[in-house]
Amino acid sequence: MTHHESMDNPSSSTNGITGADETGLSPEPIAPPSSFRLVSQFFFFPLIIVIAGVSIFVIFGLIGSDTKTAKDYILELRMSNGRFQGNRRWQAACELSTILAKNKDPRLAHDLAPELIRIFSTVPQDDPKVRRYLALALGRLGDPQAIPVLVQAIRDEDAETRVYSIYALGELRAKEAVPDMISLYKTDDVGLRKMIVYVLGVLGDLRAVPTLRTALSDRQEDVQWNAATALARLKDPYGVPTLQHMLDRVYLNTIKDMRDDQKEDVMISAIQALTLLKDRTAESQLRAISGHDPSLKVRNAAYEALRSLTS
Repeated sequence: MTHHESMDNPSSSTNGITGADETGLSPEPIAPPSSFRLVSQFFFFPLIIVIAGVSIFVIFGLIGSDTKTAKDYILELRMSNGRFQGNRRWQAACELSTILAKNKDPRLAHDLAPELIRIFSTVPQDDPKVRRYLALALGRLGDPQAIPVLVQAIRDEDAETRVYSIYALGELRAKEAVPDMISLYKTDDVGLRKMIVYVLGVLGDLRAVPTLRTALSDRQEDVQWNAATALARLKDPYGVPTLQHMLDRVYLNTIKDMRDDQKEDVMISAIQALTLLKDRTAESQLRAISGHDPSLKVRNAAYEALRSLTS
């Protein structure tokens, strides 16, 4: 994700890009079995915050946590409320979010949602690390009861809590949060703009189109890229010139510190977006890429796109 999902450091959510599946959590293989899966694949906003959370879990959480359940962690968070617990409290919140990412049982969500919402609502803003991971947990829990508190949290004092909360609203497919996200796009925080554009694309709400079109001129390149792919998901071709620019390796090679795999992600995302739009204006570019690009993955994606566009 970049030079971006940065998310090498949650606080640097301004620097990265990544492929995401239907949940927005990880890259998918290129061959799209359906149009929905296709559009899910090319949202590459760097979920560095998520990656960072998983990394922290691996470092701090594995020892002794194999037998703990989501309810155990919620009890731990409730019992520690208001008392200094060192690192343990935010680690419990992080581990809880990891468990919930793996367990999508609606019955569990129904049982846990009220208590988890209460805990999140009572965690003070001067304890931002706990709030960030609880926001992530609420999104992964999948219960719409969490939407109102997360909408409030997108205006937290802590910038990273705002980013995590917007991501969580995307996980919940909370279209009622679209107006709030649109109003926040004017922020100077690049990481926040990046996440807003990404989630607006995930939500697929046509009210976001004017903001996404504006984001095509954002001063941050990967905000522009996310805007173009988000518009493609909404079947809006306004971002086609940006998508074509994303296919230009000469241009991508000028971006400092961008890895080869990140360039592949950008190019494949653009190819899939153009395929979704059934746009043939880049056909000559795709033919050149399918024959000569140094990446086999990118060549294969271009070949499959051409086959789809010309069939």
